[in-house]
Amino acid sequence: MSQPALAETRLASSPSFSSDKITNISTFILKLRARPKQQQASMSSKQLLITSGAGIGVLSALYIYGRTVGFKSTHEIVSETPLPASTTREAAIALLHDHTTFQNLQPLVIDNKIIPPPPSTSYLVTESTSLSSSSNGTPVEYRQVTISVPMGPFSSTVISRSATIDTEDGVIVFFQAPMGMYGKNQFRVVKDGQGKGLVLREEAKLTGYSVLMPFVLGTEEKNHGEQRRKVGRELKRRAEAAGGK
Repeated sequence: MSQPALAETRLASSPSFSSDKITNISTFILKLRARPKQQQASMSSKQLLITSGAGIGVLSALYIYGRTVGFKSTHEIVSETPLPASTTREAAIALLHDHTTFQNLQPLVIDNKIIPPPPSTSYLVTESTSLSSSSNGTPVEYRQVTISVPMGPFSSTVISRSATIDTEDGVIVFFQAPMGMYGKNQFRVVKDGQGKGLVLREEAKLTGYSVLMPFVLGTEEKNHGEQRRKVGRELKRRAEAAGGK
């Protein structure tokens, strides 16, 4: 049985603000991260340091500029990744409800731990408790997740906090990250368009300063795309280990 094709739809809405120069600067950071390793190897230590420092410096400058002009935008992204034919709906949802394993499948994660609830007025608490109350008091789990974001040959450590709530078909994660970024990711196990197989559907809503969004969306797409694919590989491994090929 052939796997359903990967389908990805992206919906984005932004304020009436556009700057080719700012977009080009953000794109520079993405190109820096994608620099081939063999090209990095040919650079001197001084060149590597300057190049990586430039990427981090530009990112900081964009954040300061974003705070100054005050323009924010919200982007909604819907992505679907096919799950192996051997996967059952129950097994897939159980993996999503295993928050530690699920979060650690993100390739950029280097630390992931449970934390006490943040202040009651914080975005994470207000959003998650509101959802929990409307879902018959479903428990909320708060976490601190550290990721290592590539910046050319080096990396920058980013620490974010999240609130996770289980749902009948998956999980919802509210998050707050540095530089004014926050949002919500909902992961659901649903049937594919033909109703024959299962897909892992991610519905993401991200809000932040407009000038940072090209970088943020690029990182989100790559990191979470690989996370969804690793979910499929882990489910296949578990099914094979249980003899359910």
